[in-house]
Amino acid sequence: MLMISRELATVEYSDRGVCFSATELTRGFLEYLSSDYARDLQERARWVVATFAEYTDELLTQFALSHLQEWGGEFLNESSLRLPKG
Repeated sequence: MLMISRELATVEYSDRGVCFSATELTRGFLEYLSSDYARDLQERARWVVATFAEYTDELLTQFALSHLQEWGGEFLNESSLRLPKG
């Protein structure tokens, strides 16, 4: 909600769900982020839009469900690396 409170994003609630969007201020803010992580994140965001922009809700759901087992394993493996050693 920080981004919304700073007018860097808007949120719209509808019967289809929640939609977050950039505002006129977003581009200027993103230009200040210069770390490798920020650049990689922006590139991934562009990929998501290019890949899924034309997907319907049904197609996106089918895609996610068809990859859930694969992704679940990746998330579990990564989270196990971050567990505190006791």
